[in-house]
Amino acid sequence: MEKPGPRTASAELIIEDPKLQSTGQKLLYGMLTLVFWMIWIYLWLPLITVAAWAFGVQRFVDFLLIEEGIEALTRVIEFYLVVVAVMCGALLAWANYNRLRFTGHERRKAVAVQRSSALLASALGRRESAALVWQHHKSLWVTHHADGRIALVEQMGEVHRDPALYVSAPIAGELSPSRQS
Repeated sequence: MEKPGPRTASAELIIEDPKLQSTGQKLLYGMLTLVFWMIWIYLWLPLITVAAWAFGVQRFVDFLLIEEGIEALTRVIEFYLVVVAVMCGALLAWANYNRLRFTGHERRKAVAVQRSSALLASALGRRESAALVWQHHKSLWVTHHADGRIALVEQMGEVHRDPALYVSAPIAGELSPSRQS
């Protein structure tokens, strides 16, 4: 694993932040995307046609468009629009009801966390003095042995190998070669 920090030029992102693009670039890329989506859908049309034929879409076209005409299709679309409007209205009513019901009634409370250095030290298998030191640093880099025990702790760029802070001193041979110093 590599250390966090600035990346090299080879690791730069190919797609940059869209907010930095000009309007012309956004329009061009949007149009290109639309054209390629249309090509992609065109390539799928034979399979879509077979699936539609298998599910009876031709009967829908024959019944609504040829036999009954556009008036029947208009009536069906109007009915669907009414159903969708009723569903949207019910959803909006429910959302507003819950907003009015729960506004100002915060039920989530912060849980008090025990931050005892003795508990942390016992959980990590280290001395309490080590846990105290680690708790006061903003950032730590922890390397583990193959069995999961802590092998090395680095604080703010400096390696911390004080054997007095460990129950068992770190073994340098068990560290990965890239992390040995």
